[in-house]
Amino acid sequence: MYAADGTTVLATYTTPALTGNATHTSGSISVTISSYAADDNRFQAKMSVTVGVGAVLTGAGYSGGRYNCKVVMNTDATTDGSGPYTYTQTSVFLDTNPSTPTVGAVTIAENSATTKHISGLEYYTTGSTFTAGATNINNLNANTAKTTNNFQVSATEYAISALNQSPFGTGSSNFSGYTNNDNNTGTSYSNNAFTINTASQRYAGTAANASAFARDTWASGSTTNSANATILVDTYSGTSTNTLETFNDEAQRKESDYTTNWTSTADLTAGEAMVYGGQLISPDQASLNSGGTNSNWTSYAPNSGSQPNYTGLTVPVSFYRQLLDSSGDLASFTLTFSGTFISNATTDLANSNLEIYVRRIAGNGSTGTGANPLRLHGANYNFASFDDGATVSGSYIRESSSSGNSVNGTFGGFAATQGIYIEVKIVNAGIKITSMEITFF
Repeated sequence: MYAADGTTVLATYTTPALTGNATHTSGSISVTISSYAADDNRFQAKMSVTVGVGAVLTGAGYSGGRYNCKVVMNTDATTDGSGPYTYTQTSVFLDTNPSTPTVGAVTIAENSATTKHISGLEYYTTGSTFTAGATNINNLNANTAKTTNNFQVSATEYAISALNQSPFGTGSSNFSGYTNNDNNTGTSYSNNAFTINTASQRYAGTAANASAFARDTWASGSTTNSANATILVDTYSGTSTNTLETFNDEAQRKESDYTTNWTSTADLTAGEAMVYGGQLISPDQASLNSGGTNSNWTSYAPNSGSQPNYTGLTVPVSFYRQLLDSSGDLASFTLTFSGTFISNATTDLANSNLEIYVRRIAGNGSTGTGANPLRLHGANYNFASFDDGATVSGSYIRESSSSGNSVNGTFGGFAATQGIYIEVKIVNAGIKITSMEITFF
């Protein structure tokens, strides 16, 4: 009989020569010979081997575990020169405590916060650490064929990926109260470096928690969750460029003068659009992961008690930035949108559910931050009435070739250079823009 490594001998017995029916015993091993009879010039018999596995393991200092047995039949060299004949048992495992492990209680608490702000809201982001804990972990035994990944703790809403630990190896320092026996109870777990490490994930809601379960070779115990927490998490990176706005951050956003950088730590005020969850929205339209909407953020960690309350802030709301192109004279452009619209970007502009004002940064005609506003919303461009924005009726630049979420605009013969200043005004709160990209011609 071999130990778990398949080479260490725990017990061995060699019988005397077999000359008839009999039972031969040594310690915990018995060999029984039956139906012994002549077979031509040889003899035949049935043999069974019994091993008292529990006694052998106990005698060797084990309380159970993996083992296998090997039986070797050595033939009579005088009458049969073949052999020996060997049977090797597939390894098996004796579990003297087959109870499935359980976890009593799970907790998670902020340890150190790495945060960022978008439209006045503060979010946990990559690098924030928490202390994850569990108590009353029972039957997480030494007597197991599973010596890694015995305990898993995760916090999906916190953007923390599942962490597999074991009191026998990786993460062993996070366990306490563990004793190396088969009926282990009352083990605790604490990890103060449970870190937000998942990119491109967001959570906003009141049901964030940590969960944990223990497992042995045969089964996983049921999952235990911590109490729910109210948190904001955003681990997306900014992806906007000179010609693209993805609303993952506010790095390209400007104040209404088009040149002053936007302050993301400042609370929104009336008339200011909200960048939230990768969208440009009215502040009263922010959605939670549960599917509901929310505007009062005062109870949300990481800065509960000091987060803004946007109740009462609604449309119309505006967003300002520059869209830049230094390639030369720019006679026209296409703005391509994605998101949720009442109909589509072209139709919503025609109906003034969405309004967009454009000013040339430089070039011909009226230019600069104080230039006459040109309108992509309302009527289509009309060469006969266009006056470069000197009047409202002469300010329309949306071309009739616009369709769906592709909106074509013209500068009416007054070429722009360097790009444009743009104001995007959401008039209907049902509009949520997820991206806006310009191509100049």
